[in-house]
Parts: sequence; C-alpha cells; structure tokens
Amino acid sequence: VGISGTTAVIRAPDHGGIGNAYLFNQQSGGSWTQAAELLEGETSKAGDRFGIAVAISGLVAIVGGPGHSGTGVVKEFSA
Repeated sequence: VGISGTTAVIRAPDHGGIGNAYLFNQQSGGSWTQAAELLEGETSKAGDRFGIAVAISGLVAIVGGPGHSGTGVVKEFSA
C-alpha cells in the first residue's frame, strides 16, 4: 500500500494471474472508494506480477511488475 494525502494505491500482484493495482480516494466521512484500476497494458501476460511494488507521491502513482518479459516493467499513472 502507498498513501499520499487522501489517495491510496493498493497492490494486487496475483489478480487474474497477471496482476494490477487499484487507486482509492478517501471521502470526507472517512470511507474509501475505488477511483481506478491500474493495468499493465496490452503486452501483459500470466506471471508478470504487475502490482508487486507500488508507490505514490502527490498525484503520481508508480506500479511495478518483476516478471514482464524477463526484465520487469514500471509504469507511471496520474492519480
């Protein structure tokens, strides 16, 4: 989990066999709502484990997956 202010990025590296991450926003009452699903993209495949590493700072979320094409992948998303 990565948290910046009222935004959190949650890792899910085994979701669907490929992995992904989720972006949540905290509401004024304290509850959290899902704002986005962060996906690796068209080249994703089983075993990528995308979402194993997540970080967020301000409005920038970073998500990584070590298994992509044997070299890994890191993607940047706007929160």
